Amino acid sequence: MPMTWGWWRPVVLVPATGDWSTARKRVVLLHELSHVGRHDCVWQFVANLAVSVYWFNPLVWLAVRAQRVERERACDDAVLQAGTRASSYADHLLEIARGHREPRWSGIAAVAMARRSQLEGRLLSILAPSRRPPTSRGLAVAVTTAMTVAIVSLAAVTPSVRAASRGEGAPVVGVAAPAAYTQVAVAPVAPASEAPASSTAPREGRGQQPEPEAVQATLEQAHAELRELQRALDDQRGQPDLAGQQSVELEARRDQLAREVAALEARTRQLEGAAESLAGRQDLRVADLEARLQRQRESVRQVDMRNQLRMHEMELARHELEQATERHQANLHRLADDRLVVEDLRLRVHEEMARVQARVAIDHAPLDPRVVELLIESLSDDDAGVRERAVQKLGRNQVPAAAGPLAEALRDTEAGVRAEAAWALGRLRDPTVVAALGVALDDPEPRVRAEVVQALGRIRDTAAVEPLVAALADSEPHIRREAAEALGKFRDVGAVDGLVAALTDSDPSVARHAAEALGQIRDPAAVEGLVAALGHQDSHVVEASAEALGRICSEEAVDGLTAALRNAEGVAVQQIIQALGRIGGDRSLEALIGVADDASPAVRQAVIETLSHQRWSHRIAPRPNPRTDPDPVVAPTPD
Repeated sequence: MPMTWGWWRPVVLVPATGDWSTARKRVVLLHELSHVGRHDCVWQFVANLAVSVYWFNPLVWLAVRAQRVERERACDDAVLQAGTRASSYADHLLEIARGHREPRWSGIAAVAMARRSQLEGRLLSILAPSRRPPTSRGLAVAVTTAMTVAIVSLAAVTPSVRAASRGEGAPVVGVAAPAAYTQVAVAPVAPASEAPASSTAPREGRGQQPEPEAVQATLEQAHAELRELQRALDDQRGQPDLAGQQSVELEARRDQLAREVAALEARTRQLEGAAESLAGRQDLRVADLEARLQRQRESVRQVDMRNQLRMHEMELARHELEQATERHQANLHRLADDRLVVEDLRLRVHEEMARVQARVAIDHAPLDPRVVELLIESLSDDDAGVRERAVQKLGRNQVPAAAGPLAEALRDTEAGVRAEAAWALGRLRDPTVVAALGVALDDPEPRVRAEVVQALGRIRDTAAVEPLVAALADSEPHIRREAAEALGKFRDVGAVDGLVAALTDSDPSVARHAAEALGQIRDPAAVEGLVAALGHQDSHVVEASAEALGRICSEEAVDGLTAALRNAEGVAVQQIIQALGRIGGDRSLEALIGVADDASPAVRQAVIETLSHQRWSHRIAPRPNPRTDPDPVVAPTPD
């Protein structure tokens, strides 16, 4: 937006645009240089300073707004006085306001050329057909001085003028009428172009217009008198004995009244026009007042909302303070019942401080029989944090005497204490707690069940096989996965059926861990399930199943491995070929040779490597116990 910036050395700022015509550049520079010549930046700073000081006075805001409006209109007058057509200048202003953005900070330090809030009034003023010629600065100063002197003088003489006016009466014009008619007194009516000092209407203040109702009443009275005079004149013309002089006076009076009636009618029309104009201005004023009232109501509503929010915050703070006070009072009642966790600890002043120091003592106290006894007693403390730290301390130090209390802690109300108790029992590796851990597998918290499964896997007792097999049906995949992995470490045939069922688990990772566990157990009873798992959609499950079949080394798996080899891809192909190589025998040899005939180069290479690293015999006796034999050692054949 074009603007003028600076006070001491003003600068005219214009947008960096190259599509302006010479006429537009001329009007922009004329407008902005007029601001420079009038020192509008300085006066705008003074006006903003006045608003800052008298911000509470609405008249100051109105005066500053009027100053901005008149400032722009004065510059518009200067541009038009320089010879610019009003329509062209209005078009330039409209295009500039439409195409450029008005800066938000221009009202503080600069004078913008076309504010959108003032644009409508300026355009109407520029295009008005009855524009007055701009007044020179000297004439404006002279008129302002004369008006000031006149106002001061009138203010000084107002009391005496009002006193004199109260004693005056309205002059009455008497009309000589026949005895048969009533004499009518009528106040003189001033012409429409003159401002009457007084009339038959109620007395008006100085500078005010008579009320339309008073003028209308006078007009009706004059019409009535005119009709009476006309009837009197008609009656006189019908009576020849009446004097001619009286008839002439009645006719003169009738003409005078007719003129006064015409004057009153003109005055009535003038007052009606003024009343309509005043009503229009009053409507605008009422609309403005209603808008301001609406803004004030909105401001009051926002203040009420803020106050309600503050009251709500204060109410919450009061409620929290009451609760804290109640807790403090309850703590004060329990101070007498506090006990030492370690012998050298004294009675706490506050229950919270006692708990914190108890936790520190549990973590750092040296482990001796007395401390072990205190830790076991802490497993029944009211504070869940104290119980949890006591369980951790007992688990880290692997105290055998704590097996029973820790098994009881598996039924604690806090899930964190139950999880830590399961972890501690896993470190103790005491077979006597397997039953308690098996019951804990029904815990509603998944993290507790996960710690229980890990603890059963660490104990390595055959009694833990049955609970772990039951954990293979847990709702959480990671718990089923942990159970399958733990059963593989046991190498107990009692877990084979559960692991075979886990090969069809919906989670591929569970099925993969079940296949690995079956490969570690090496029971031929798992061959059928592993062969079925070779058709799994997940390649990792297929790889683990093929590896497990290779560890079991059962010829019953040769047909399944051969069939799976035709559809396998990637690493699964190598695992199946290696499994066939470990199983050995004529059927495996024939299957590998048959695959090598029509397989891909990668498969043929894997088959050749397997055949070259194995020693084949047409009479391979079955191994007596495949589960106890170590993995076959791959011995390279001599070249």
